[in-house]
Amino acid sequence: MGLVASRLAEMCYRPILVAQQGETHTRGSARSIPEFDITRALDRCADLLVKYGGHAAAAGFTVENEKLEAFRERLTAIARQSFDVTRLRKSLPVDAEINLRGVRPDLVAAIESIAPFGHGNPTPIFVGRNLTVRHHTLVGKEKTHLKMRLFDGKQVWDAIGFGLGKAWNAQAELPGVVDAVFALEINRWGGMERLQLNLKDIRPAGQTD
Repeated sequence: MGLVASRLAEMCYRPILVAQQGETHTRGSARSIPEFDITRALDRCADLLVKYGGHAAAAGFTVENEKLEAFRERLTAIARQSFDVTRLRKSLPVDAEINLRGVRPDLVAAIESIAPFGHGNPTPIFVGRNLTVRHHTLVGKEKTHLKMRLFDGKQVWDAIGFGLGKAWNAQAELPGVVDAVFALEINRWGGMERLQLNLKDIRPAGQTD
């Protein structure tokens, strides 16, 4: 349920609760967005819940079936009071702009040394500008992932954007030069190690919005 809630929250950019209803109780997982602290919202529904817990972005809960509709109505009302749906806009926080020409394996190893990443310790995210697209293709069973080779003016980087295939599938051609947001990682495969960009988003170079 947590995985489903996470995927739906990412796709819809809305707080999402996914639950399984049993004979007497419903148990579920919640995933949220920065505009809505899900655990504080659950605090305001505590009298309707058997138990709950989590943090601002993710939580779990149990509610008696007879109180499920009241819980849904109250939580929906809290959400309406907390944010304006028409003004929600997904953003992608970036920690720093980086020149890929200066990136070495020891930098990526240093980043890996502060893992595990998650809530409270997010993966460092960087932006690189004016990267030339040398090659791109859609990969995966349903062609939902975007695989690229990006040139920084000195060397070519392997890059993979999980789920980005949908964004670009409808476009016959990618821009020739892009700005990219990514995490730096080491791709370990077949006994070999290679620096790789884990793409979070791309856009035409120089675009301001």
